[in-house]
Amino acid sequence: MSTVKIAATAAFSALLACPVSGLAASSQAPAVAAPSNPQLELARTHFLRGVEFYRHGDFRLALVEFRRSYELSRNYAILYNVGQVNHQLNNYADALGALQRYLKEGGARVPEERRVEVQASITELEKRVARVRLRLNLDGVELSIDDASLGRIGRERWCVVDPGDHRIEVRHPGYRPLRRTVSVTAGDTAEVSLVLVPERLASSTGAVRSEQQRGSAWVAVGWVTTGVLAAGAGVSGFLAVKEARDLAELRSSPESTEAQRDWKAERARGWAIAADALAGAAVISGALSLYVTLSGSEEAPERASTRLGFAPGGMSFSGRY
Repeated sequence: MSTVKIAATAAFSALLACPVSGLAASSQAPAVAAPSNPQLELARTHFLRGVEFYRHGDFRLALVEFRRSYELSRNYAILYNVGQVNHQLNNYADALGALQRYLKEGGARVPEERRVEVQASITELEKRVARVRLRLNLDGVELSIDDASLGRIGRERWCVVDPGDHRIEVRHPGYRPLRRTVSVTAGDTAEVSLVLVPERLASSTGAVRSEQQRGSAWVAVGWVTTGVLAAGAGVSGFLAVKEARDLAELRSSPESTEAQRDWKAERARGWAIAADALAGAAVISGALSLYVTLSGSEEAPERASTRLGFAPGGMSFSGRY
């Protein structure tokens, strides 16, 4: 279909009253009486307007007019023009569909020469489109592709699309809308399976995911707490050992006083108690964190809290898990 033509055949004479072939149809008033049916008269007006737009190279407006003329008249002959203009606009899928409908609706009324021409165009267009096979888990689903509604469909539907990316959306009352983007090239056949989920189930699933995220956060907090407590135990143990060494040096020194030795012993004992407390807390926190991690618990321990206190000569640690 290297040469695009716009034509009005004799089958459309009820609207145009004069068959025209070639690039455009005459916009002059027909010699015969105008149609008495107001809807056909309006269809004729849109058709002539489409021809005029096409003459001036405004193919998009021409397409709008031809489509409206077909909607009003349901005359199969206009589908030929719809297909030709779509081809001019590189809308290969729409051009293919329009020409196939032209042959189907025209049937034996399509002249043999025109039938051969259109069939050759269809063969060429089929090489320029892609096909998407949709599979659904419900009947009566409303389908939209690239924001264009295709009505309600069954559980399976073949769609012819142009090469490129396409947004597929399906809706059904009581179910959460589902969107998917599919990318295809000329000649591709893509399969897309879509499973719609009831609104209630989707809401409960979202709540479970939220709880899982909250549980994961608690697991992270538990392991961080364990790490901090273990590090604190290590530092306290190191300081306790240092103070014990200093105490040993004071005891072996004849110049040290009893007050100095008592003060150093108190510090060594305090750091030792702190190291033991923090080590014990780290073990408890690690055990709880390991349990939550392995069990996949989704709920944080109720009112979990820890308390670290300092007192003369030592420190205290308490917790509730």
